[in-house]
Amino acid sequence: MTCEIVIMNRHAICLAADSAVTVTHTAEGKSEKRYYKSVNKLFQLSSKRPVGLMIYGAGDLQQAPWELLAKEYRQNLADKSFDSLDLYSQDLFSFLENAVEIFPKSYQEEIFTDAIKTASYSFFFQEINGDQDYRAAKTDPDKIGAATRIIDVALANLAAEPFLPKLNQSDIDEATKLYHDALKKSISASNLKVDADKLATLGILGVIKGQFYLPKSGVVIAGFGDKDYYPGYKEFRCFGFIMGKMCVVEVSTEQISYQKKSHIEAFATTSMVDTFNLGISEKTFSHAIEYAKAAMTDLVKDLGKDTDPGSPALVQTHVDGFKNDLMKLCNQDNYAPLSRVIASLPIDEMAELAETLVALESLKEKVTRPTESVGGPVDVAAITRGDGLVWVKRKHYFSPDLNPRYFQRQTK
Repeated sequence: MTCEIVIMNRHAICLAADSAVTVTHTAEGKSEKRYYKSVNKLFQLSSKRPVGLMIYGAGDLQQAPWELLAKEYRQNLADKSFDSLDLYSQDLFSFLENAVEIFPKSYQEEIFTDAIKTASYSFFFQEINGDQDYRAAKTDPDKIGAATRIIDVALANLAAEPFLPKLNQSDIDEATKLYHDALKKSISASNLKVDADKLATLGILGVIKGQFYLPKSGVVIAGFGDKDYYPGYKEFRCFGFIMGKMCVVEVSTEQISYQKKSHIEAFATTSMVDTFNLGISEKTFSHAIEYAKAAMTDLVKDLGKDTDPGSPALVQTHVDGFKNDLMKLCNQDNYAPLSRVIASLPIDEMAELAETLVALESLKEKVTRPTESVGGPVDVAAITRGDGLVWVKRKHYFSPDLNPRYFQRQTK
């Protein structure tokens, strides 16, 4: 996990990211986790222009570290610039899709083969093997029948899912032609009590339409295009290569304008920032709505009106009203005044606020969870239209005092 913050007003956009990463290894059927607190998640996307990049979720794109990819793209970009962040994002993902030296076609095929195999076996052990009916079945045909019912439901659900951008039915047909028989053979050889043909079909469809068990990277591109006078950001979910196509989904976008004076957003782990913004965490807000509904339902029952056919709809109407009133109160007492303050904050104080919010999330993780999945040094950058990306705080894996030539190279 991670915690990353974007704070922006008409002066600048400030980015902050922690340094913790969780690495999971599977050995002899056991999952082992290790935690490191020195990973870079915040990068300068262009050497010449005011654009930055933040990564959360998977720290690599199909085993190629995002730090490598960001720096290769920056070198490739050179003096080029674009009018908008949308064009920067298109160019970045186009560069990755065509980086055949980093992602050779044979390697993409290997990754896809591993993905559909992982999807098939993981679905069996996580969804089928633990099913009550499957475990209660006494004979192999009964087990296969129980497994088939589970797979059929999953296939029907996947069929109703929309395709990711760039993908379509022809990709499923091509993948089935190329990989189905080998996957079916592998499943049959494992002696699992399941219809190998259907499970192989599920593995292929699950990766292409459902992104089953695929590592996902959150990508945030922030700053200014050449024609942007105020900052903004675009957030994407990147799934990597599926059938030779770079699959990316835009999640959200925000832009400061004459109407919108400020904005604050957290990515990945957001509970402390939600509390800071609204005075209540998302989890507590949801519990409040649940308790309100339970209390109103009990009140209707105590009044002897629970048999009235219109009672459930009436309760839901009042619950929705309570939810809207609570949200309005949170906005009025917390978010609205906070937005007004952020709109006028100088750049250094915005950067300090971004760092503090990440540090608060880290502290919460430290005292409430044994994993500490948010932590380590906080990298902070401020981006302005005139000055570009300026590091406010930045960690190094080496001592800066011992490496003056490193900084000399960066200025050439």
